This record gives sequence, C-alpha cells and structure tokens, in this order.
Amino acid sequence: MERLKTFTDAESKLSHHPETVERLLKNEPVIPISMEVDLSYFCGDQCSFCHFSYTHQRPVGRHAPPEILEKVFMSPQLADTVFKKMADAGVKSVVFSGGGEPTDSPFALEIFKLAKSYGLELG
Repeated sequence: MERLKTFTDAESKLSHHPETVERLLKNEPVIPISMEVDLSYFCGDQCSFCHFSYTHQRPVGRHAPPEILEKVFMSPQLADTVFKKMADAGVKSVVFSGGGEPTDSPFALEIFKLAKSYGLELG
C-alpha cells in the first residue's frame, strides 16, 4: 500500500506544484512537470479498444535487423538526449505510454535507467 501511496502522491502531480498552477492561471509560460515518451510503435496485441492501434507496427520480433529496430523502437542514444534536455529544462517525470507497448522495446530497461540517472521520476 505504501508503494501505491508513493505513486499516487508523486511529486510530479500538479497538486504538489502550486507555483505552476499560479503561472498557468496568469497565462505565463511554464515548463511541463511530466512528459510522455513513446519507446515503441510495436505492439502485437491489437486490442480493439486501443486508440493507438492505428500507429502500431505489426510484430517484427526483437531480433529484427537494426534498420527495422531503429524505425520501431527509440534508441538509448536518442533517449539520453531527450532526458538530458528534459532534466535541464526542469521536467520532473517521464511517463512511458502510448505509441506501442513500452516493455516490448529491447532497450526498455536501459532507457528506464537512463531516465532515473537524470533524476526523472518514472510513471
């Protein structure tokens, strides 16, 4: 239960950032608190209710040639660049969702660790 409370009360939630709410109410520019990153356009489930299904690459296998993997999965090098820019800008967390199934990426664990290395919370 404590783990769930930590997730639902994460500092990346808007209620923990009243200064951001104030800036929004004044129509002032703000840095996003959290950003969504799509690690993959690959998903083999083809769920009828998925609103991302039109973007999915059909199953290619994790051992596909590199030129195919580069088109379907975000590379650790690109993720490193993105996370550095996010952290430098003051973004607090990253959500891995949408696009495809993030855990299908052969680079998922490495990319999750990269995000944490920049101090980003994961969601």
